[in-house]
Amino acid sequence: MRMFLDRSITCFQNTALPSLPIQDCFFDVVSAFSVFTHIDDLETAWLMEPKRVLKPGGIAYLTVATDHTWDGFKQDWIKAVFMPMRDQITGFEIGDELFSGDLPLERTVFWWPAQKVYSCPVFHSEAYLRREWSRHLEIVDIVREGHTYQDVVVLRKND
Repeated sequence: MRMFLDRSITCFQNTALPSLPIQDCFFDVVSAFSVFTHIDDLETAWLMEPKRVLKPGGIAYLTVATDHTWDGFKQDWIKAVFMPMRDQITGFEIGDELFSGDLPLERTVFWWPAQKVYSCPVFHSEAYLRREWSRHLEIVDIVREGHTYQDVVVLRKND
């Protein structure tokens, strides 16, 4: 079987530090699927990378878990994932009371340090996104469940 490679596609492996090996103002569109759902530290620095690599007027399409995600899925799959790991999750009392209420914080990070991968699901309230992320990029829309259970934040670079 012969494979054809599109020479216009470049792949790279990045580190956890926010520094993409892409020149400034290079892309018209940037997407990040299930990336900002796992950034515990350096969120603002990572948000500045799509801004840096987008051309003026460029669009970022970023998926996030929001308070809408929390409200819609806390009683089924979120609870099913968190409950067996309740002794490993730091910072929150994992139990029925947590899953009966609202998202605990505007930006809620659940850490379970024992895991090497997928060790910090992050949830954002829509109010947090509109207040904090819009300081860097214009929020065009927040699409509920725009990518399966994750919401999509559509942002535009205006400068």
